Amino acid sequence: MKQIMRIAGLCALGLTLAAQTQTWAERLNAMTAGNVLAGAVTVVADSEQTLETVASGWADIAGERPMKPDTVFWIASMTKGITGAALMLLVEEGKVGLDDPIAKYIPQMKDLWVLEQAAGERITLVKAKAPVTVRQAMSHTGGFPFLAPHEQPIEALPLRMRMGLYAQTPLIAEPGTRYHYSNIGINLAGYVIEAASGMPYEAFLRTRLFEPLGMTETDFWLTPAQEARLAQSYRASADKTTLERCEIGFLSYPLTDRANRFADPGGGLFSTAHDVTRFCRMLLNGGILDGKRILSEAAVRTLGTKQTGDVAADYGLGFETYGWGFRHGGAQGTQMRIDTERGLVMVYLIQHSSFVWDKEARAACDLFVDLSIQRHRKK
Repeated sequence: MKQIMRIAGLCALGLTLAAQTQTWAERLNAMTAGNVLAGAVTVVADSEQTLETVASGWADIAGERPMKPDTVFWIASMTKGITGAALMLLVEEGKVGLDDPIAKYIPQMKDLWVLEQAAGERITLVKAKAPVTVRQAMSHTGGFPFLAPHEQPIEALPLRMRMGLYAQTPLIAEPGTRYHYSNIGINLAGYVIEAASGMPYEAFLRTRLFEPLGMTETDFWLTPAQEARLAQSYRASADKTTLERCEIGFLSYPLTDRANRFADPGGGLFSTAHDVTRFCRMLLNGGILDGKRILSEAAVRTLGTKQTGDVAADYGLGFETYGWGFRHGGAQGTQMRIDTERGLVMVYLIQHSSFVWDKEARAACDLFVDLSIQRHRKK
């Protein structure tokens, strides 16, 4: 029976738009019934208001707890765009320069080495020819690997303690010569926020972004009440006929633990569809939400336009950039899109740990985007 349901769910995907007659809510219901996804919460909004919210499926299958608009999700690397916005607040105030060497704020990062060759147990290092800049760290062109050795779970060490670890981690490319997606670079930028503001990174986000934007459910730690609303993580079974519950491998448990878990600028935040939508609407509005200016138009433009120089990659400061706007996703399949061409925000929240290799789960996100644009794009 589960195999039949799975097939039904896949058939429901049918991505030929000309043949589609169902709404996104109907299509999502079919996919959750068919075990393509456990559940999802999605939002489409414009600059003024939320246009559509859809919650379907289960936040906890075994517990028969349904997805709801206030379900809490680990948004993972979507945190990078929020870190970018926080950094731009300090750039606007003249406290940080994007082309400053990162060592100006983090002295341990002054003398960096590049991995030139690795053969068996021998490695060859050469001194970096140029310093890493703040812009390079935020745009994945600083030459850093994805994580430092032994840096998992990603929130096991305080941000300050990770600076020494990063200083001892060889670069894998000369700064500014190659795009390589790196949590290290974003975490360094997070510590620049601490150094330049004189505030802990997480406190700066709370006071300068979350509170002004009314993002009351966004944090690196869950309250007990939020933990009860958390969407559980699932992955497709080996034969792809059903879904299996799993823990998030990047994180340590319990997720309420404030003593042993620490803020991670590259991927640590939890949030809700409501909060993510407010952040994205502020960006769509050129830095304004509910009549309150948070960022300048120039700062938003910097976040969402290519910052990688001559390197062949379309990445801004915490966002992937496109002709239609900018976006960022997370490891569990979450995504936020700011479509400046069509005047739309699209927020897609799931907790699907096999999202990277599960083409049906990825197609579900594409379908959401396609149907949302069809239904809500501005004339």
